Amino acid sequence: MSLILIGSRLLLGTHHDVLYSSLGEPTTRCCSQQALTQDITLIEKTSRKKIVTLIITTCLMTSCGGGSSGNSSPSVPTNGNAVSEADETQDSGNTAIDTDPICEEYRSETIVTDNQTAVEVSIKRCMMQHDGLDRSFYAYVPETYSNSTIYKPLLFSLHGYRSNALSHMRTTGFGEIASTEGFIVIYPQGSILQSTGATHWNVGGWTTSSTADDVGFIKTIIQFMAINFRIDTDRIYSTGMSNGGFMSYHLACNLGSKVAAIASVTGSMTIETYEACGPDHPIPIMQIHGVKDDVVPYAGNSGMKAIEDVIDYWSQNNRCDAIPDTEVLPDLNQDGSGGMKTSFMNCQNEVEVTLHLLDSMGHEWPLGDRHDLDAPSTIWQFLSRFNSGGMIDDD
Repeated sequence: MSLILIGSRLLLGTHHDVLYSSLGEPTTRCCSQQALTQDITLIEKTSRKKIVTLIITTCLMTSCGGGSSGNSSPSVPTNGNAVSEADETQDSGNTAIDTDPICEEYRSETIVTDNQTAVEVSIKRCMMQHDGLDRSFYAYVPETYSNSTIYKPLLFSLHGYRSNALSHMRTTGFGEIASTEGFIVIYPQGSILQSTGATHWNVGGWTTSSTADDVGFIKTIIQFMAINFRIDTDRIYSTGMSNGGFMSYHLACNLGSKVAAIASVTGSMTIETYEACGPDHPIPIMQIHGVKDDVVPYAGNSGMKAIEDVIDYWSQNNRCDAIPDTEVLPDLNQDGSGGMKTSFMNCQNEVEVTLHLLDSMGHEWPLGDRHDLDAPSTIWQFLSRFNSGGMIDDD
């Protein structure tokens, strides 16, 4: 049992360690092919003020695999339904009642940083109701944050289509960086897209049928974290893979007043996001993409913009130099291919727009032991240089 005090709320909760399957997300280790059974008890408060207890027994078979979804495309969903960490359904026909997040201790772990320092980490699972949906997110809180009195940055890391927050947290590699630098990472859970049964972020395109208010959901988390934790609200960042990258662009367009910078991995902008985008200040943008990505093609398709168009949009919005700087990315993993880094500089407020295009990468989250670029360290080195006013003055 755990007693967690968040704001004025006291919660008595239990610890659940849940394993979820992932489509379109990377894996960093192999599991033996054995049946893994997990009972999930979810207590939800509905607008009818009933308590519903849902017991789900899930048997998952896992095997070694990479992050690529093969020939699947967000515009043509792959077979099978996603398994999320919460069965989020809409209580139709009733007035939606929003509730503040209530958090419990999910688990703790120890991270050993590059300088061989052991850092204790508390992972909190937070539940709330927003716009008629039961929503959840995980907060990764290292003791290097807890032991400090300094206001720290906040990083949102968003999972891909059909994936989930837990899998994304375990495989994207931000834990060591957050533990070293002492900042909190938020891993929100996307809701179920009723037309496909898949977890998603509402960004238009293949998610056009969605009614989820994901911008409002993220905004509510920001408000909650700013009240209950020491957050530097000028240094709130978003990153994500695939649909999570699309959502990061969507936040830059629609929540730019609260998001200082974003980084997208294998994502793009849907036509809807692109045409309605209205950022209220120059926003630093990083895109990491693979030439061999056939899920979110570099050239785009009828539902999403080409990556080149996306980079051009932001370089013009940020009033950068018309001619970018280019740099060849070395072949670090010795597979015979490297890549190209394209950077638009001298932008308003000294922000930057950068594209890392990797020749041998498909639809996957690149990590340093397998690719020519390490996504978590590259992303943090970029994002952390900016706040909502642009480039941070080191003085």
